[in-house]
Amino acid sequence: MSNPSYSSLAILCIALGVQANVAFADVGGTSTRADGSQLQLAGLSVNGQDKGNIDILKYDDAYYLSTQSLSTLGITSIRTQADDWQFDSVLGQKTLDKSLIIAHQNDHYISLDTLRQLGVFARYVPADLKIDVLMYAKSPNDTDTNTTHQDIITHKPAVFGIQGMSFDGGVYGNRNSTSDHPNTHINTNSTLSAFGYAKNGNWGVQVSKDDKQKATINNAYWTTANDKFALRLGNTQTAFDEITGIAVAYSNANIKRHLSDIMDGTTKSLLETANQDFVHVKGVGIAGGVAELLVDGRPIAKVQTLLDGRYEFLNLDMTQINRQSLIQVAIYEHPFSPIAVRTDTISLAKRTSRVATDELLLGAGIGQLGVFDDLDKFGKNKDSNMAYGHFAYGLNNHIALTGGVRYAPNDNNSTRSDTLWRLGTNIAPNQYSNIDVSYQSNGNHQLDMSYYRQNWHANYRLNRTQGQTHHSSNIYYQPKPNLNVSIHQSDKKVSLFANAKPNPRFTHGTELRNDGYWRYHANYTDAGGIIKNSYRYSIDPNRQIFSISEHLNAKTALEQSIEYIYRPKNQEPHRLSLSASVRHHFANRQDLTLKATWQNKPNRLGIEGYWQYHIKDGVELNAGYHQNRHSQRTDYAYHTADYQKTTQDNGWFIRVRLDGYKLPAKPPKFGRYTGSSSGQAIITINHDNDLHQYMQPDPDLLDARWLHLNQRQGYFYVGDDLRVANTLSEGKRQSTYALDLPAGVHRIGLDGRTLPIQYSLPANAIVQIQDKIPTYINWKLAKSYGIRGITGKNTSIQVWQNGKLIAQSTADDDGYFLLDGLANGDYVLRAKGYDDKHIFIHDDYVLGVVMQPTNTPNTITDK
Repeated sequence: MSNPSYSSLAILCIALGVQANVAFADVGGTSTRADGSQLQLAGLSVNGQDKGNIDILKYDDAYYLSTQSLSTLGITSIRTQADDWQFDSVLGQKTLDKSLIIAHQNDHYISLDTLRQLGVFARYVPADLKIDVLMYAKSPNDTDTNTTHQDIITHKPAVFGIQGMSFDGGVYGNRNSTSDHPNTHINTNSTLSAFGYAKNGNWGVQVSKDDKQKATINNAYWTTANDKFALRLGNTQTAFDEITGIAVAYSNANIKRHLSDIMDGTTKSLLETANQDFVHVKGVGIAGGVAELLVDGRPIAKVQTLLDGRYEFLNLDMTQINRQSLIQVAIYEHPFSPIAVRTDTISLAKRTSRVATDELLLGAGIGQLGVFDDLDKFGKNKDSNMAYGHFAYGLNNHIALTGGVRYAPNDNNSTRSDTLWRLGTNIAPNQYSNIDVSYQSNGNHQLDMSYYRQNWHANYRLNRTQGQTHHSSNIYYQPKPNLNVSIHQSDKKVSLFANAKPNPRFTHGTELRNDGYWRYHANYTDAGGIIKNSYRYSIDPNRQIFSISEHLNAKTALEQSIEYIYRPKNQEPHRLSLSASVRHHFANRQDLTLKATWQNKPNRLGIEGYWQYHIKDGVELNAGYHQNRHSQRTDYAYHTADYQKTTQDNGWFIRVRLDGYKLPAKPPKFGRYTGSSSGQAIITINHDNDLHQYMQPDPDLLDARWLHLNQRQGYFYVGDDLRVANTLSEGKRQSTYALDLPAGVHRIGLDGRTLPIQYSLPANAIVQIQDKIPTYINWKLAKSYGIRGITGKNTSIQVWQNGKLIAQSTADDDGYFLLDGLANGDYVLRAKGYDDKHIFIHDDYVLGVVMQPTNTPNTITDK
């Protein structure tokens, strides 16, 4: 393929507009002369978009276009030395015999039927005087330049700002006390996180503190990226260890695919996304025809094949396609064909790799181990250094390669080597299977194999770490939606699970293990409207548990449970435990929970109560007290309870949680942060009180589209498209809106069709948008009027106020002039050769002003 990108998904159904120079030989030679032909003007439509008019020639019951007019369709032509014609288009190059070209009135013409050999499919409807051209692909390199990009940028992204913050802190009295050694200390702990944007990038920080240590920086970073490169300064979780330093990454496709879309101040890695499985579909169809990609019979994309028949669909996202889906490519002879010539089935697999097909992803970094002043995990101080590098490459649709190396100087306090490297590959032989293999220079290696079918999934893993080898396998089978069976093996342990849901209310299941352990559990839910009552039962060789959860009404719930534990032989007597709790939800965002527990060994009654107050979105207060509250650690892997670790937990506590975000150009507001992963234009409109009154909803004005308070939306033009913006705030003097936009340069204007006539629209803003960073626009809307009058022909008129030039205009050939956009106030009109005229504007236009000629020449100055 001469240029595979011509048939990529990016050029699907794009209208043509390529202009090119056409060179053609003089009429004569041996081209057929079209004597007695008829030339007429017809409209041209390309891919459904009107492209103006074009001449069409009717000759011998066929229709022809001139070779010179083909430049409208992005085709150039030239006469060869052999007197044949060579044509170049975005679909390729083609040479036609001279006999296919006719001559008429000093021009050459080619028939619509012959154009099909160039990949152009056109039909002419004489009754409509219109030529329709369908599915003619256009090179991405020839796309029309957005005219707004040529304008001077008036608004650029902000330099620094905070976008979100959170706080979690508490005070605890008598925390973790025991009956033998009571502890009356008051303990505190807290965590503070914040994030925002700075210098074309994003930053975040997290600090924590408690009674046992000084304030600790858990996270602090600044990161930025363009289309190919990404940079992170601060601490970074690498593929090997966490460091504080610098990390960089590169992708020859799009590095932003691999970055986190979430700004929360807690991200640790430069590359956040785990799977970017984009593949390319390539094949050969019919020259100049059409290829259509189908998933389960549903059309996904369509491209026109090149003149050699080849086609490509680039960057098909396999994460959005089910493994059982049928992927096909339908081949059509031309865009008018209603039925495909053939349909090819494509075998595509799902890799579990970071990269797309043909994508190279590189990462590297250097820094200190740990987070700032923390010790690293090997116990060495912060002067421990590390450098690393890694790569991933999508070799093809079925194989991806990975690798990396870490260098950390050895020391006496650790057992690590100076250099550690690893290599790996992910192989997807077909759509049902996946194999992942990795090997490290220290001898650690892993093999992971998976196989998927419609109702079942099998997995096997071999893992060797620190000289020990582990095998595990899993088989999941779901013959029906309400029944599933699974077998899990880990070295010598084998477990069988079976779960069934005979009806929407009842669920039960069984677990069996080869070491003799078994368990049965059942759950019944009695659902009645918004109130749901649940009954649960579980039994195994060590215990029985029965619990009930009942809702007395929509606000009050009761929970009770009975637990009977069988002690293994030669240990303490069996234990009986009872618990009951009540939770009530108040209308004003408050919850109160009371709980009591009793156990026979030892004979102890525990009580607990806490109050939750959701002050508003993002603000939560908790306070409570507990006495003789017991907790126990259970090792569910071996299903034995470690009762020796049972502790008392007495005392009171107060906890505060804050989760807030900062609206652009506004004080912080508590609640969930809702920033966009794309860029944002933050538009602030300053207006007077009269306009605010007009902005109130008018039930009689059904088609009003401008900034109504109850609509919580604003309307703006982005280029020629009308877009909706979210309202951030509205008041009597100022309103602010957030308009989500992709990165780039845009022309933004206010939709003022329903504005009163006395309000003039502000000038359009040419804004530069960057991902995750707001660009601020400030507009002022105020009543303005004007001055209408007469003076000499083509005379220059100026408006002055308080010694400053406010506006100017030039009278027309009849001497009439209009000076618009003037607010209330006193003005002076000045024109060379005319007396100054004092004008007072008050809530209306001033009309009929006549400038009187002066006998003394007047030079306009700043008086």
